[in-house]
Amino acid sequence: MKSSSDLSRRNVIHFAALKAIGFLIEHDSFWQGTKRQFAFAMGWYMPNGKDADLRLVQDVCKHTRDQADLADHYQTDLGGMVIAYAPIRGGMTLIDPSDGSNLELEHYVHLLRGDVTRQQQHKTENRGRLAMWQALTTASFVAGYQNLARICAQAESQIKETGFVSDGIHDSFMKELKLLGFMK
Repeated sequence: MKSSSDLSRRNVIHFAALKAIGFLIEHDSFWQGTKRQFAFAMGWYMPNGKDADLRLVQDVCKHTRDQADLADHYQTDLGGMVIAYAPIRGGMTLIDPSDGSNLELEHYVHLLRGDVTRQQQHKTENRGRLAMWQALTTASFVAGYQNLARICAQAESQIKETGFVSDGIHDSFMKELKLLGFMK
């Protein structure tokens, strides 16, 4: 169950997202500028009253991107609209997946080109950590943690094959670490 402070923060983010969607609609779905400049344009300041609240900008983007994981009433309010930062274009973009006609094709190409590039970078980083996974597999086995060793070996295999660890192995890994006292 979520604490009241978690729900309160989620509501702050949700209402900020609705405000940002309205702002971007008024600006033809694209606003030129940095995340910092966007925060100032939206009136989102840190508690000191002078610095931009960049975390809120990032939280709003994540909130709209991951809305399938939100309660139905949040999803209804957002209407499928997604806010994304387009670093290549240097601005905030409102994506309407229902028709895709609110932006020029170039905007979508630039957004997805950046995402695909980041995915490839993550795969390269993950494969660069294979030696650590192999060492943890061996160390876990030697220490008598056979289940952890098995999970690590599965993660190794998946990274070699796809460059990523599946959600299931991730969840098993985290659960086992907690069970063994490596995490609280």
